[in-house]
Amino acid sequence: ERPAAARAAGFTAVELWWPWVDAPVPEQAELDALRDALKDAGTRLVGLNFYAGQLPGPDRGALSVPGAESEKFRANVPV
Repeated sequence: ERPAAARAAGFTAVELWWPWVDAPVPEQAELDALRDALKDAGTRLVGLNFYAGQLPGPDRGALSVPGAESEKFRANVPV
């Protein structure tokens, strides 16, 4: 819905926060849905934040902590 809303507001390019809060590596269908929403709206993606976990909660700064959360970030980079 967001790419369409951006287009309705006159934008042709968008940037987004990571839309899959619990998934550093979302399912291909979810990636395809975002791609299709951008295409259908006539917008192009110019910026997409990396996975960052639950920023309002306990995950802020989790990349600097060795273990599972930093591994999730590393898995997210190629996406």
